[in-house]
Amino acid sequence: GLNQLAYSLSPRLTPRDNIVLTRLEHHANLIPWQVMAKHYGFEIRFIELTNNFQLELESAKKLIDKNTKIVSFALVSNVLGTVAPAAELIKLARAVRATTIIDAAQAAAHLPIDVKKLDCDWLVFSGHKMYGPNGIGVLYGKKKLLEEAVEPFLFGGEMVGEVKYESSTWNDAPHRFEAGTPNIAGAIGLGAAAEFIMNLGWDKILKHEASLTKYVLESLSSSSLRGGAPEGGGVFGPTNTNNRMGVISFSIPGIHPHDIAEIINRDHIAIRAGFHCAEPLHRLYGLPGTARISIGMYNTKDDMDVAVAAIKKAAKIFSI
Repeated sequence: GLNQLAYSLSPRLTPRDNIVLTRLEHHANLIPWQVMAKHYGFEIRFIELTNNFQLELESAKKLIDKNTKIVSFALVSNVLGTVAPAAELIKLARAVRATTIIDAAQAAAHLPIDVKKLDCDWLVFSGHKMYGPNGIGVLYGKKKLLEEAVEPFLFGGEMVGEVKYESSTWNDAPHRFEAGTPNIAGAIGLGAAAEFIMNLGWDKILKHEASLTKYVLESLSSSSLRGGAPEGGGVFGPTNTNNRMGVISFSIPGIHPHDIAEIINRDHIAIRAGFHCAEPLHRLYGLPGTARISIGMYNTKDDMDVAVAAIKKAAKIFSI
């Protein structure tokens, strides 16, 4: 979805223009813009973070100006769990008539999203992050923008209106953006995942995940992982539950994150270790990667106890 937008929107930009991202972005919301910037010469700017790993609105106010054409940001960081101040960022973009794009991949299963209330122009998310199948996702766009602001860059069957030997025309949106045979099985699976989430109810999901997030943060802070400063180990991200979701990245001094993952895997705890497709963010803080716990609706307090105990065991093995 983000590639579609980068390829479609960038040709309208010039070397005088800029787009604004944040320091939190997943590679999917960074690399496409980097490639397009090389082609069209526009500038990429990044909203900075506060000491508590929140997006700094003062930075955003300085960066978003009359030459800003696109403001694109992750609604929830897949590394830090930080929730972006979406309404404020969209308001700043609106003031200069910039297009707004939200990467909601990490948010779709954990936060209720109302695109009309947000008044964003575009929003994307992926199926696998919301208990659905891989290889399927959603690109939402306002109807007028889908019809007028973007052009297809994948061509073939289904997306065409009329085809002649000399030229072709495109189908109406959204069909013009769906070249080839659609991922029917994936779409059915994504629909089932969305129904599963909606049937659970957002109140239940938010309460359950917030409770587990608080419990894990408190459990880690009471161990040798307390501190929160990247160079000293601990939780990499907000250390309280204010304005954050249940994505908890951490480091242990002297232990590579891949070794942490390998050790706690012995207790059947599956985590992710490395850059989490956000290498620049880790490099910004001098980290060779982090270990990451991701809390879902299916997790229990017992799961968290086993995970925290395994992490403490890993620290003890390396005499930390």
